[in-house]
Amino acid sequence: MTLGKVFKDYLKSHKNLKPVTIADYERAVSVGFSDWESLPLNSITRDMVEERHRERSQHSEARANNEMRVLRSIYNYAAEEYFDDNQQPLIKSNPVKRLSHSRAWNRVDRKQTIIKNDELPIWYEAVNSLPEWYGGALAEKARVYFLLTLFSGYRRTESSTLLWENIDLINNTIRLEDTKNHQAHTLPLTTYTRDLLTQWQARSGQGSGLVFRATDNTSPLSSVEKTIKAIRTRSGIHWEMHDLRRTFATTAENIGVRGYTLKRLINHKTGAADVTGGYIVTDVESLREPMQTITDKLLSLTSGTLSASKTATAAINT
Repeated sequence: MTLGKVFKDYLKSHKNLKPVTIADYERAVSVGFSDWESLPLNSITRDMVEERHRERSQHSEARANNEMRVLRSIYNYAAEEYFDDNQQPLIKSNPVKRLSHSRAWNRVDRKQTIIKNDELPIWYEAVNSLPEWYGGALAEKARVYFLLTLFSGYRRTESSTLLWENIDLINNTIRLEDTKNHQAHTLPLTTYTRDLLTQWQARSGQGSGLVFRATDNTSPLSSVEKTIKAIRTRSGIHWEMHDLRRTFATTAENIGVRGYTLKRLINHKTGAADVTGGYIVTDVESLREPMQTITDKLLSLTSGTLSASKTATAAINT
């Protein structure tokens, strides 16, 4: 019962895990515990766990916490999965509990970073001109991917797993299937995002399957970190993918789109204690005007004029 063996069993038994979650878990084990994979679970001690967490925290406190959460889940799974002949659990304790006992978990504050209003024109120029200065097969795809994420407020995986079958360019709607809260989510397209997708479809020659594909042409686009770093260097702005979603939400809030409408636009669940929210049914058409208003505001911020949508369209055609 080595760590590596139990981890494989864990993944096989958890059939509903999303591919991105599996990749995250695999990365956590391979990076955080590569030298432990051949060790029996019972040989990994509390002291070893605490020391490894301390070491990994020097690189990234958030990642160290995440790696230990994965390890904790593996032990919890093993405790309920493996028994001896007397039906006694082979794993009787979880060494990751040491971190709670010693209060060693890193306190990682939720990120609050956005692309600021005065940075948006610079960021937009760098992204919109990617095909001109970055080059390569990924440039145009990444350009559309980044812009769609900003102007729609999608999560990273919601953009990367989009299917052409779920995009209605006639009725101007888009349906997200692979969402964080496991609820399908239909939103309106704006004039800008519709143009962006219409012309990307024509340029890519795709009419079905993934909108944004990795180099293998079958899996979702995910490896865009080099492109992000290049944009950071060119623009002088440090940003991450989730900053685009926060920028969308912040812009919406600043122009008065808030409450249940904003929650619906960014697909946030209404809490169980919010009885009123449970009675409010928001259809796609009621979201069309606020979504367009947010788009128009972002366009004015990125270029100083609403004609930026025409600029984006022209860039696709060049």
